[in-house]
Amino acid sequence: MTTHRLHIQFDAKQRTQALQYSFMLADEPIEGHPLAGRPAKTYIGEFAGCFQFQKNDSIQMGVTMTNFEKDQEQIKVHGFEIVSLDLISLPDTTWKQNFLSPFDEEHACLHFVEWDNAVKRTNTDHENEIVSRTCEHKGGNLKVKATTGCWRLSGFLSVKIDATINGARSKTSRVYSFDPEVIVGDGEDPD
Repeated sequence: MTTHRLHIQFDAKQRTQALQYSFMLADEPIEGHPLAGRPAKTYIGEFAGCFQFQKNDSIQMGVTMTNFEKDQEQIKVHGFEIVSLDLISLPDTTWKQNFLSPFDEEHACLHFVEWDNAVKRTNTDHENEIVSRTCEHKGGNLKVKATTGCWRLSGFLSVKIDATINGARSKTSRVYSFDPEVIVGDGEDPD
């Protein structure tokens, strides 16, 4: 069993919905770089570009929001709160697989609402005044339950960003997304 880390990142002022994300080995983080580490991605072969896991692997989850401190004149960011992270699995129908998700046999959609919203603030780049704030999932690690299979995951992160904009403080709701492909096992289609 290997422990991986799904780390998701967005910027407080970004206009797009695309998240930066990575599945990494949890025991090899690079200090001060939440998206850095040895990835679980396959780079060669027929499953190049997929994140590859094995049954009984576990996945920690964390979300980081970044912003430039020097851009605080019109918009001052105070923090953020995670409303939910939803993972929707779409099984590859060309495979004979019994699991609707790599994480659950009977459910294609998983809903995560237990987050440590006591955000940890860290300055990751003092020269450019970039501040990072991170929330961790506190509902336990996500477990890989399937033995083999291939899925397209769609992840949707709902957050509320606490900011003062032109003198008025409010919480702005945003939804961001990411779409990795995941394979479990050695890539052999069970007959």
